Amino acid sequence: MSKRLLCLLLGLLMVLSVAFTGCSAQTDEEEMDDIAEEASESAMTLTMYLMSEEEVSKDQADKIEEAVNKITKSKFKTRIVLRYFTEEQYYDALDKAFKETKDAKKAAEDAAKALKEAIKRGEVTSQTTTDPSQTTEEETEVNEYGVSTLKYPGVTDYQVDIFYVGGYENFKRYNTGRYIKSVDDQLSGVAKSLYHYIAPEFLSIAKKATEEAETYIIPNNRTVGEYTYLLLNKDLLTKYGRSKDEFENLTSQSLQDFMKEVKTYEAANYVPLESKTGDIDTVGIYYLGLDENNDLSHDFSILGSTQLEGNKYYEHTLAVTMDGGLANGFRSQVRTLISYKELGYCDNPNNLPFAVGYVKGDAAEMIEQYSDEYEMVVVERPVAETGDVFEHGFAVGYMTSSANRSMQIINYLNTNADFRNLLLYGIEGENYEVVEKTVDGVVYKMANRLNYNYVMDENKTGNVILAYPLDIEGETAENIQKYNLKGDLPNIREYQKAQNRDIKTLIDAGYVPTDVDKELMADLREESAELKKLILECSTVAEFDAMMEELYNFYNNPGSETAYNTARLLTDDSGSLAYSYQEWLKLQGITINRTES
Repeated sequence: MSKRLLCLLLGLLMVLSVAFTGCSAQTDEEEMDDIAEEASESAMTLTMYLMSEEEVSKDQADKIEEAVNKITKSKFKTRIVLRYFTEEQYYDALDKAFKETKDAKKAAEDAAKALKEAIKRGEVTSQTTTDPSQTTEEETEVNEYGVSTLKYPGVTDYQVDIFYVGGYENFKRYNTGRYIKSVDDQLSGVAKSLYHYIAPEFLSIAKKATEEAETYIIPNNRTVGEYTYLLLNKDLLTKYGRSKDEFENLTSQSLQDFMKEVKTYEAANYVPLESKTGDIDTVGIYYLGLDENNDLSHDFSILGSTQLEGNKYYEHTLAVTMDGGLANGFRSQVRTLISYKELGYCDNPNNLPFAVGYVKGDAAEMIEQYSDEYEMVVVERPVAETGDVFEHGFAVGYMTSSANRSMQIINYLNTNADFRNLLLYGIEGENYEVVEKTVDGVVYKMANRLNYNYVMDENKTGNVILAYPLDIEGETAENIQKYNLKGDLPNIREYQKAQNRDIKTLIDAGYVPTDVDKELMADLREESAELKKLILECSTVAEFDAMMEELYNFYNNPGSETAYNTARLLTDDSGSLAYSYQEWLKLQGITINRTES
């Protein structure tokens, strides 16, 4: 090997060993991670990839970055290079960076291999090489004021340390490609305070939903799901001597009696019932299917169950809605709901106020809209599903300079309001101002934008509940439409905190359908949509009973292809959702035999 070529090889190895501390020619990855973390005690530079709603100019990005680094350099000895991309640009830029990262890693491995061969041939001694495990003293530089300050290392164009991930499909793509680093060690160490700022259900699902049962994403804390409320007119409750505690759901006997009184004595002033859900208003029925993205769905489905009990689940309880297991719970509820139509409880040609309402939505929106006039009974609490958790979050790149330091930054983003608002709204006094609004004697701080030089989405930039709500009072109609602005209530965060405390998770939280016949599930989705339409169109109980009897016979006809496919949904281990789900439940240890109950 020529002397010139050997020098080039040594130079390449030295450069790449700096960029890939923890992923060089060493074979013990855990040992190299330890080395990287020791080195990370010194000054470090990380990158952070962010999705913006509008283009962020270089001048504006530099100002935000400078403000960010005043915080991170002081607190973490870390410089952050912020990389902004719009939604149209973001994933192409991230994919390109990851590809270049892999290419550079391969070059480093090839250089290390070639150097070892050169050492074996005696063309170079091991003493002349650079040992990446050796940490160096921190470098300093003199700033413009003649003060000695820490010198922060530069970064490559392709370095990815912290990055935003939007949606479960994107998460699966990057996780499958091994671009994301597990952060469970950091969650029990430098980032353990996240458990106090992020809904515990989010972190639990984020871990359960991966094949390795490890945490690869930190979900952005925000409200998910919706409440189902039964609304009861306060004046009528008082008039008829009733209490809201008497009522549980839309088909309870006490509610039927109350609406009969309204229909008999208050027809001129009130319509007995108005449902605003546009759905089949059953409760306690567990529907199972796949949506158009082949993710798990709990929308109305032919496949379902009524046998959810605490943390245990009876084996083989999934059934079709027109067959045995669901017949009692499903049919009886729907018959009652349709009887309300038949009795004229829902007819409202004169647009009268309703005595009983049935609505779904966020607590803040529903309470603000209805609580003055109606007592509100919670029928169903909000549910955190797998897709909700992965919709917005931050991850650490697999080739990060330091997982510990990256997670310290993510931790701070989710626990410090000043840092959080800086990344969301920009610089106070330049991009936004803080205004105060009073509600019921309590003063709340809100953000009012001064310009639109820096536009970010609160869901894509960290802990939503930690950020100032957005005040759009006085905003122009043009800006409201252009930037799709939705002003917040001053006390919106209090509602959101309460809703997150009320979150429940279904027993399938974290279940990801695998090896399921997608074509079969598409047929199921189509048939379910048609059945739902037919049920909603039924106007009499007799019509519903006749339809269900016809469907029952159709689905149970041994010669029917539909019956065959339905049987496959329930029993066949080849592409069956029920089988896949049942196996997952067993792995989770939450399936019991009926004999054990």
